[in-house]
Amino acid sequence: MGNEQRHKRRLRWNGLAELKKEILSLRFFASCFLLLGLTASVATGVDLLIERTGVYISPWIAPHFFSNREYTGLYGFIICYMFSSVPFMGRSELYGVVRKSRYIWITEKLFAVIFEALLITLAGHLFCVLIFVPHVTIEADWGKMIYTIAYSHITADYNIVAYCYGNMLMNYTPIAAMLISIAMTWAVTSFIGLLMFMLSLYLGRMTALIIGVLLSGLNFLNEITLFVKWLKYITPFNWNALGRYGATIFGPEFYPTFAESSLILFPAIIVIVTLILFKARHMEFEWVIEEG
Repeated sequence: MGNEQRHKRRLRWNGLAELKKEILSLRFFASCFLLLGLTASVATGVDLLIERTGVYISPWIAPHFFSNREYTGLYGFIICYMFSSVPFMGRSELYGVVRKSRYIWITEKLFAVIFEALLITLAGHLFCVLIFVPHVTIEADWGKMIYTIAYSHITADYNIVAYCYGNMLMNYTPIAAMLISIAMTWAVTSFIGLLMFMLSLYLGRMTALIIGVLLSGLNFLNEITLFVKWLKYITPFNWNALGRYGATIFGPEFYPTFAESSLILFPAIIVIVTLILFKARHMEFEWVIEEG
């Protein structure tokens, strides 16, 4: 009876255990460390301005970081590294797939990808605030420092890379901007992870990694939109950039709006998940030697 109960337990869905395994991995900790370093480098200039003026910054700086092309482009490369272990088919999992069934195995993996994306998203937004401690002030409005960076020419004087976007200040309250930024960044991060997972099942791990890196790199090529007008719509980190929604890219070209971004992003995630489930049901698994 005891052995039968243990076998039944093994057959149960346990996405939390899969998520725990991923977030306790060296790869996840390294990704967080890289993200913290990226945040610190982009914050350079703002911290000097705070020190010289004595004006503290509010936590609402985070959505501005995640609207920054350089920041989110490099964030995308970090995400590609974090998800580079796809398709998660180490030999140690062979027994688990046999005991659990393909459906349970694949849904556990999907759960882990989506919620690992949530955790790195929350970590990124938290780092954008922690990097300025103890010079952070809690207030209901955006705060004097953010308004100063957004509406003055002081960014050039201090070589500030972390721009603040007047477009965001006009269209969103601070709390709404923070929540939308977290939600859309989570969705985009999940999209990258799920896309790499799907591509790894169909085309292999290396192809998945290359395409993930290329999509993240599109963030640095938005000016090409003048010649390739659809490029702005397939650049993932345009979809979560509140400060750039509907703003001018170059000449007559504009970034996608929030509505356009949502209409591209969420159906794409549904299609990708459908393709993953279909492939997992019909594929022959090829197990690989696990890497750290």
